[in-house]
Amino acid sequence: MLPADALWRDHSTAISRLAAVLLCAIALYLILRRRTHIKAWRPVRTALDFSPGTRKFLLTMFVFGIAVLVLLWAVDLNALTFSIGRLDLMQVHWLQAEWLRSHSYIPNILAGFTGFLIGAPVAAVLLASFALEREEQAAAAGIIRTTEFAWNRFRDAVHELCTDERIRGLKEGPPRARRVHNEVYECFRQYYVQGHNRRKGPPFRWNTTAEEHEQLKVKVTERLPSFKSEVVDYFLELGLMESQFQMPWTEAALSWNTLDQYVRLRRLELGLRWMPQELYVGISRHMIKSAKPLDEFSEMHESKLTSRPLVPSMFAAYAAAKWYMDLDKEALDNRISNPSAKGPDGFFNDDEELALYVQRGIAASEYLKGLRTLIETVDAEGWPLSATELVNPE
Repeated sequence: MLPADALWRDHSTAISRLAAVLLCAIALYLILRRRTHIKAWRPVRTALDFSPGTRKFLLTMFVFGIAVLVLLWAVDLNALTFSIGRLDLMQVHWLQAEWLRSHSYIPNILAGFTGFLIGAPVAAVLLASFALEREEQAAAAGIIRTTEFAWNRFRDAVHELCTDERIRGLKEGPPRARRVHNEVYECFRQYYVQGHNRRKGPPFRWNTTAEEHEQLKVKVTERLPSFKSEVVDYFLELGLMESQFQMPWTEAALSWNTLDQYVRLRRLELGLRWMPQELYVGISRHMIKSAKPLDEFSEMHESKLTSRPLVPSMFAAYAAAKWYMDLDKEALDNRISNPSAKGPDGFFNDDEELALYVQRGIAASEYLKGLRTLIETVDAEGWPLSATELVNPE
């Protein structure tokens, strides 16, 4: 065994070298912090995040450990003896442990520190790998639940919008509305021709008889219930008015935005399969249209009644016919005989406009049918329940 002086010198040299290394590390850290403006050391920030009671407990443990380290290190260097008055604790029988007399505490400390230097990086990498895998699985599970919820909301909104009644009504309703529209329009046209043929001049005044006016009122009044039934009641019953389909369309559009802008990107980021590409493209194409087929049909079916002159539409034609029946003969004649007017207010005045009205109804019907078919195809594919496994990139 080495003499105490030699042992003290060896340990003093080791301590000096260790202290020099620690001072160099601290100096390097301060230089890097000044140069790069790095934030406070992460363990310090982590410690400050604990509650005051937890911080006091951890600090007490740390101080107690340092005190025991210094005490036993001093004993190991024979720089300290345990004595109380004349009682030398080092002479007590049960304190004659071999590690207190063989100066083995410092080697044990150095061995533990060496194990820490080797084991800490390995443990950090392994724990980080396990933590990363767990976080990825938790994130994947969360986005799978979000996908199912968002898809169900989108699917339900589409089914609410693309009902069988709406698809059938948009295809069958416009021809029926055109038929009754033409019947009422013909009544006003014949009345106009009667007044036009009776013009005598000069000054070539347009004129009709009271009997002809009464006949007009009878013909139009007889057709108004049918006009209302085909133009208003039928479309209201099937939910084809703009105010009725805008709500489910908005719900479908918002749900699709969530799926396309958030859920799709998160699934791709985590390695989860998206819906089949051709179905995704088809749905996107339908949703990008922003309900344009429905809006185009709605413009020709129910234009705003506040515009002057009235924009031709089925709803405006019915409202104008009903309003004409409330006018007296003079006021009605002034409206119909106006040379600048192409026909009764709100009515379509040529077959091309009526054909376009029917065509837009068919286009809107096909639009809803196509969108619903795409949704049903995705469900038949089993997505998203069939795409819950992570796909490793090649």
